[in-house]
Amino acid sequence: MKKTTKLLLGAAAASAAYIGIGEYMYRNFLTAAAARNGASVAPQNGEAPKKVESDLFVQAEEWYIDVPKQHWEAPSKRGGETLHAEIILNKKESHVYVICLHGYKSEPSSNAPQAKFFYEQGYNVVLPSLCGHGRSETPYVSMGWHDRIDVCRWIEEITEYDDEAKIVLYGVSMGAATVMMTTGEELPANVVCAIEDCGYTSVEEQFKYAIKNVIKLPAFPFINAGDFVTRMHAGYSFKEASSVEQLKKSKTPTLFIHGSADDFVPFSMMYDCFDAAHCEREMKVFEGSGHANSMYDYPEEYFETVNNFIKKYI
Repeated sequence: MKKTTKLLLGAAAASAAYIGIGEYMYRNFLTAAAARNGASVAPQNGEAPKKVESDLFVQAEEWYIDVPKQHWEAPSKRGGETLHAEIILNKKESHVYVICLHGYKSEPSSNAPQAKFFYEQGYNVVLPSLCGHGRSETPYVSMGWHDRIDVCRWIEEITEYDDEAKIVLYGVSMGAATVMMTTGEELPANVVCAIEDCGYTSVEEQFKYAIKNVIKLPAFPFINAGDFVTRMHAGYSFKEASSVEQLKKSKTPTLFIHGSADDFVPFSMMYDCFDAAHCEREMKVFEGSGHANSMYDYPEEYFETVNNFIKKYI
């Protein structure tokens, strides 16, 4: 066999292996099937291990099942899909709407404690299904990047429904990244503030960390191959999906929340996001709390902090 032929075969084999690694990453972690029932780069038992044993969550879950909800649908601005959200309209006929965004491998009902709290404050609550989760028709997970476009669509829906609406963006983990990415868009004055709880700086940095520290694989070539295949299938790159870059364009007052013991979305990422934010901003650290557990460790302080921030802008 000629040397050139051997080189070509070697290159072809290397390319096939590279694509194979990327397909493994994409299909196991970024398809809708993976998000709903497959492998995970999130901590075991969902985002917040403590929620499964928390009275706060159990009581809120029961409330969420019983509370009257409407199912809203809207055409996606990305084209070809229908967006889905649950909306809980408050009996007090409030003009305040909290768009409440869930995390990776979760669904709208996972934010039942927050929805219950916001409802009890007299606010309306809108709970969208993010890409690849819940009732979403999107076949992939966008980790907040394409979700930001969908959130802008929900903002339009709310303002068409209520032209006096004051809108609050709230999210946890992937939902928090979605909030930050959304604030980098041109938003109407109806959007008065945003709250992010343990969101990441970018999809690229989060996957680098998770691949190394959660699933115990080397970042190279997995992150590079996964990015390549994701661009082919889902139309976005890990690097462009950046909370930090979006925050540099933000005009929306934002509260940054993080647990100091978060070992899934590193605590240091909050400072990177906070420093990048080109808007009014506040920071709240919950000492000793792990990923998405601040609310369960310090429920009274958590909700007081969140609501005090909201009241400044409504």
